[in-house]
Amino acid sequence: MSEGWPFVGRQEELDLIARAMGDPAVGGIVLAGPSGVGKTRLALEALAGVDPKRNLVRRVVATQATQRIPFGALAPVLPAQLPAVTDRINLLRLAAEALLGDAVGRRLVLAVDDAQLLDDLSAALIHQLVRGGASFVMVLVRADQPAPDPVTALWRHRLVERVDLQRLLRPDVEQALVEHLQGPLDGMSLERIWRASAGNALMLRELVSAGLEAAALQRVEGVWRWQGQWVFPPRLMELIEHRIGQLSDDEREVLELLAYAGPIGPDLLGRLVSPETVEAVEAKGLCWVEQLGRRMVLHVAHPLYAEALRRRTPVLRARRHQRRLADIVEETGARRVADALQLATWRIAAGAPSPPSILLAGAEQAWALLDLPLAERLARAAFAAGARVDATSILWRVLGLQNRQDELDALLAEVQYAAIDDRERMQLAVARAYTLCWVLDRVDEALAYIEGTLHQVAHPDAQAALQALRAVMLAHNGRMSEAAASADDLLAVPLAPGLSLASAHLAKAFALTWRGQTGQAVASLDLALAAPGWADHAPWLGVAARGWYSHTLLLHGDLAAATTAAEDAYELAVVSGWELAMGAACIARGQVARASGQLVQSLRWLREGLGLARHNHTSGPAYLLQAQLLGELVRTAAMLGDLDSAQRAIVVADASRRASQLLYFPRVELARPWITAARQGRAAGSRHAVAIAADLRQTQAYMYEACALHDAARLGGASGVAGRLRELAEELPSDLVRAYAAHATALTSHDAARLEAVSAQLDNMGFLLLAAEAAADAARAYRHAGRADSARRTAAHAAALTSRCEGAATPALQDLQAPQLTPRQFEISKLAAAGLTNEEIADRLTLSVRTVHNHLHQVYAKLGVTGRNQLAGVLNLPTQRPGTGARQPEGGRA
Repeated sequence: MSEGWPFVGRQEELDLIARAMGDPAVGGIVLAGPSGVGKTRLALEALAGVDPKRNLVRRVVATQATQRIPFGALAPVLPAQLPAVTDRINLLRLAAEALLGDAVGRRLVLAVDDAQLLDDLSAALIHQLVRGGASFVMVLVRADQPAPDPVTALWRHRLVERVDLQRLLRPDVEQALVEHLQGPLDGMSLERIWRASAGNALMLRELVSAGLEAAALQRVEGVWRWQGQWVFPPRLMELIEHRIGQLSDDEREVLELLAYAGPIGPDLLGRLVSPETVEAVEAKGLCWVEQLGRRMVLHVAHPLYAEALRRRTPVLRARRHQRRLADIVEETGARRVADALQLATWRIAAGAPSPPSILLAGAEQAWALLDLPLAERLARAAFAAGARVDATSILWRVLGLQNRQDELDALLAEVQYAAIDDRERMQLAVARAYTLCWVLDRVDEALAYIEGTLHQVAHPDAQAALQALRAVMLAHNGRMSEAAASADDLLAVPLAPGLSLASAHLAKAFALTWRGQTGQAVASLDLALAAPGWADHAPWLGVAARGWYSHTLLLHGDLAAATTAAEDAYELAVVSGWELAMGAACIARGQVARASGQLVQSLRWLREGLGLARHNHTSGPAYLLQAQLLGELVRTAAMLGDLDSAQRAIVVADASRRASQLLYFPRVELARPWITAARQGRAAGSRHAVAIAADLRQTQAYMYEACALHDAARLGGASGVAGRLRELAEELPSDLVRAYAAHATALTSHDAARLEAVSAQLDNMGFLLLAAEAAADAARAYRHAGRADSARRTAAHAAALTSRCEGAATPALQDLQAPQLTPRQFEISKLAAAGLTNEEIADRLTLSVRTVHNHLHQVYAKLGVTGRNQLAGVLNLPTQRPGTGARQPEGGRA
């Protein structure tokens, strides 16, 4: 972690100051902005760049204490005793001469911080220095406070340029955090910190310092993450109270009401407090007005002010504030959509009674916003108020997504006989079936329960909901033919509810992608996302659809669209703050990053998602994604040459295997051959990939079969898989599968020119890692054909592509490092460079010790080295011994 705080987001202003200081005709500059925005840091950075041989730098700070003393702020840079004079004009002249006299042939550069607090004489002297032109004065002022007239005249009369500093932008905050923490921050934590700090540099620094001291900000799986509520140590609280300043009782009441109300119209607030008091609070810069179309709302000046005010407000007064807010909103009709959530929240917090309809409406809105704690609180209140079944339809989702199995079982047992009509019977059946499938992993029981309930309900909407859930469960269980048939049956029903249609389209998309019909799958996903109703009642559907959307586009061969979809899903997840959405988006970003050759970035995204899964292993929904994340991590780590991490991850992935998640397990299976290749050699890895492809074919997972077959070709087994890949290329409408087939066919025939063409095609498609491998294959084919010039040319091109692949260490690319070595010799060299003995290498690769010994002597001769201690340097290989130092995912889970 860096000791100081990074200087970010102000380079343009810094350059402007430097140009102004370098111009003898410019007498100064004014830096204006709110407190904490970074004026002082900018000034210090500018002063640090001043040449001391040509300039005399002086800096002073005005305070409320010096404001009452003539020349009080400038006392540190003025003589202890000025000559006695009878008028202010001569006094100012003598003071200016004293300041300039110290410069002795150099230019005076004077920085004045908090110039709005200057006494009259100091302000007048600053004005005179600027007008005189013999010095450069940097004046820092609070934009929200009045300044003395001589200071404001500097920019009013255009004597100097005024630069108004704005808050730091989100990328600036991210850069500052990454540099200070010396590592990436997960997206949700970044969003929370960015919003809480509001881009104020001082608040950002204090918030992060407090989080680190309290261990609320921790590194999880190599990615920094804020866990829990904001931390307000005394230093931060004192800073906020100082910024708020002295308030009358009425002014404090205004701020407290704003802190509990959130954005509220001034007319509504004016019915609780006097409008004049609201105006006084605004004049002090403690609240601000936002125009939303024709509606005007008030906000507390800074998000942390609101949080601090809520923490300092006594309990009984807080209850009174929230009761008054609820009363006034109800009196005005509660017409806005968000009013139900606010009303329910205020009533519960105030301990006031509220009808079940208001509590249910609030709970539904909280669920739609994915605020699980608030949704649970309001739903439990509605349950206690008598809305048992409707409240249960929210509660079971909240409890299920937090893996609170015992509470969920108790809830369903309590209401199992409470249903009085088909709608309520359907709601309870969905809750029970979901629990059986995704919480208890008893898929067959869940499906049987749905079948039984279908015979008990007659209403078409209730039947449609159950049929939709059945289709999604079948798909997640890997039973794609049944899932597709169930989805098609439902889609043939006229006027089916939007949520049921969305679920059916999603289940069908799963089956289509699995079978390699990626274009049709994308169309089904578009229909799923366009269907009405799911966003409010089943937000998980959007998470699954967006993650699968990116995955399907990638398999279709449209990497650009897949990348955009992954980035969009990530941004939506950040805004929602839902960890399940975030984990799914991290999988998508990890996939597209690996496909584009950005392996280090791929590992970063997957570790971020894994950190979420690890944090929520027993208390949140992201744990459901752990096996997917680990499977993707295995492939990326293996392609980076990090065998130890890959091996550990695959063990945990296998332990996470669930019948309700078999939809995603082809991704885990595709990772295995890379571990086998690293441990036992390419030939073994290729055979393993062929075996996995055969298993996938048996389940009609043709898209993943194609991926496994291409991996076999990449590991040296092209001749055995090229034919089947050509068949799949004819059957599946995927540009990526067609490229796979072309690559394997060219490898089989050692056709260097075709391999070059495949490399160009993959490069154009954005699959940089595969393009680099195909170019390396072309170089090797040219070399074997005796075409040295072409071999050198394509090897150089392959090396250029590889240099953009962030440390990729796949077999084809490793050949570029030592083209004179055979694949077996290179494998043995890697293990020897990593510190393994001949006996250990022989055991790892199932060879005799003598064979290893002979291979190494041939390697030494070819490379011109005398022993294994020189191999790492010559071949640019890591010297770390496998299994002894590779980073293990934290917590021992991977």
